[in-house]
Formats: sequence, C-alpha cells, structure tokens
Amino acid sequence: VRVTENGTPFYNYDCTGVEYAPNTVLIAGKSEDLAKISQLDLMCDISNARTDVESELGIEEHLNKLYGDKYILVGENDHVSVKAAIERMQPKEISLMTSGLELRDLADDLSVEFSEITTEITVVAVPKYLEDISAASLEPYIDCSAFTEPGEYMAVIRTQQPENAEVKYASILITVHEKEDAVPELAVEEPVQE
Repeated sequence: VRVTENGTPFYNYDCTGVEYAPNTVLIAGKSEDLAKISQLDLMCDISNARTDVESELGIEEHLNKLYGDKYILVGENDHVSVKAAIERMQPKEISLMTSGLELRDLADDLSVEFSEITTEITVVAVPKYLEDISAASLEPYIDCSAFTEPGEYMAVIRTQQPENAEVKYASILITVHEKEDAVPELAVEEPVQE
C-alpha cells in the first residue's frame, strides 16, 4: 500500500508528511491478475486543510473502484488508517549583503552600484525547513542581461528555489555605470643609439 496526499492545503499551510498503517494487505485473485498488481495506490484528500487530516480508507472499496472485481481482500485489515501532517508556514527574513549578489550577464563595459549595503529577502516555509535556509544556500543573483545602458533600474533579486519553501519577490534599486577606461600604458622611449 502507498498513500500520497491529494489536493493543496489552505493558503500558507503545507503537508509535511503522510503516515499510514498497514503498509501491506493480503488479496486473492486469478494468478494472471495478481501478476499485474504489486502496489495499491491510495490518496488522502488534504484540500484546504489547516490542521492534520486523519482518515480511514476502505481497501476493498478502492480495489473495486480501481480494478473492478478482479481481487478479493482476504487479510484481516479492511481499511488503512492515514494521518497527513499539516503545518502553518512561517516567514523568515534573510539579510543579504548586496556585495555578495552575483551579477549575471552584465556587459564587460558596465558596472553596478547598489542603493543599499544590505537588503532583506523573505522565505516562507514550515519551521523545520526554515532552519536550513540561509543567504548562502539561496545563492542570490541579479540577471543583468536587460541592463544594457547606464541608468537606474529596479532589479529583481533571484535565488535558487529551496525545496519545500517559497521565496517572496524582492528587488533593489541599482545604478548601472559605464566602466571608466583603463589608464593607457605610458610609452617608453628607447634611447637612440649613435
């Protein structure tokens, strides 16, 4: 038996796991039909849930619904007890040093100046997942491919998408400058030989 969640919990809630028992059942049927089944997939509906969802799923009912009358339940368990853990997601403010933001696809003749030394980015997840999320794990960057001319721009801070978490939209004001030309090398005069 395998039980997975179906649906989406209420806004700002997440399913952090599904526990169920038993995980095996005993069925009977024709040998050719038995060769075609190794697992019974069941679903626990967590649509709009704000608290843990507990349910009893009838095994025979699901066998008949999925496979017709090919199988007969012969074990003593006629249902699967399921508990889907639902937790409220929490925000976490993460401070980023703007000097640590990677500038992707910035033209070689341009440079970027940030309006702030630090900025904040918000990550939302259930508390157990927030513990492992840091500025370094987010790998924040700015896609500079659209900044082709000097000027002020509102730049979106992008990140790697952490598993089991959501990164909220964040932006920062930047100024794009042309790089000043490098100081030309001074020509050295060779002494004239007589």
